[in-house]
Amino acid sequence: MWMISGFAALGCLVYWILILFYSGTDTGFVWFWLGAAVCFGVFFAVSLFYRNKKSSHQTVPVWLRVSIHTLVYLGLVISVILLLLVYSGRWQRAVSQLDYIIVLGTYERSDYVNDVLRERLDLAVNYLQDNEDTMVIVAGGKTENKIVSEAKTMSDYLIVQGISSNRIIQEKQSSNTRQSLRYCERLIPGGSTVGIVTSEYHLYRAVRIAKAAGMEEVYGIGAPCSRLLELNYMVRECFVVFFDKWMGEI
Repeated sequence: MWMISGFAALGCLVYWILILFYSGTDTGFVWFWLGAAVCFGVFFAVSLFYRNKKSSHQTVPVWLRVSIHTLVYLGLVISVILLLLVYSGRWQRAVSQLDYIIVLGTYERSDYVNDVLRERLDLAVNYLQDNEDTMVIVAGGKTENKIVSEAKTMSDYLIVQGISSNRIIQEKQSSNTRQSLRYCERLIPGGSTVGIVTSEYHLYRAVRIAKAAGMEEVYGIGAPCSRLLELNYMVRECFVVFFDKWMGEI
């Protein structure tokens, strides 16, 4: 256990440094890896301290060792289940000739189209070019430090890429996925077929929230993201999925 915690601390620290060099501190959830490195490092140091003491088996009560091991293994099992659920979202296949597609924003605090959002928008452009009767809703409000809503930024990007403004509907009030899909549901006639365009790691939760919001026939359309950042976003998504399931939201 002590060796695993040591390797985990080193791995989390290296991954945190790589993310900082690749995309900077604006990347969501990046500080989790530094915190995880510190936690694993402390656990490693404490474990090594007791291991080096000849009477360590007497110093640490059996009930405490058993409790720690049980919590660790339980946490690993839950983590694996959540990762499999999140990963299962990418198995969905896009359906042609949908009535609407919804492009979810990233809810970042900047007015430019970042790499994650660009992948989603480019995927939407390809879909709209192949399915000329499909309407698109771009979802994202105006958050802190933004001059315009994310929906406006996304709409402008689609227009530059050749998508007619007549096919674009802007949802400008939301600040998270749940709000976006609930507000979008009000803009879509009942019985319509809907595609959710978002990153692959986000599809599992997005589709389930859409169904909970009242959309009956929903399909996921997954956009790729950086392989370096994928683990970061997937782990973050696991925390959110766990919370949403705990609260009965999905």
